[in-house]
Amino acid sequence: MDRYPGWCQQIFPGFTNYTTSNGLAHNTVNAITQDASGAMWFGTANGASKFSGSTWTTYTTVHGLSSNVVTDILADTRGNLWFASYTPNGGITKYDGTSWPLTEKNTGLSITTQTSLPRIPGSNMIGTGNGISKLQPESWGITACYTDFRQCSL
Repeated sequence: MDRYPGWCQQIFPGFTNYTTSNGLAHNTVNAITQDASGAMWFGTANGASKFSGSTWTTYTTVHGLSSNVVTDILADTRGNLWFASYTPNGGITKYDGTSWPLTEKNTGLSITTQTSLPRIPGSNMIGTGNGISKLQPESWGITACYTDFRQCSL
């Protein structure tokens, strides 16, 4: 959209564009989700941005993200947010609404570059750059399945 500034407003006047000038962490948005309070979260190339409807808050590695390149965000049924990242030092980060208590960078993941989190209810499979890993959120355990699903019960 940077190449065509204002394009959405010209064709569809009901749209509002948000960019870094409004508070978004980066203009490249990789993921969007909504948390239990109704706030919108945006995974960007420079952190995660939370939009309450009137104010923006940006979270980065300084706050607890495993990487600033956020490729996916998932809200679970317990109110936690899970962030996947796509960099060599990335991984998966859990946010419980007040703190970032668990960050997984290397232990158990088939590779540290995460591309997608589960979208199927009850599934806990994580897409990576080297196959699939299975997350056990209760114990924060991860089993690397790679491309052989016999290693993991789906």
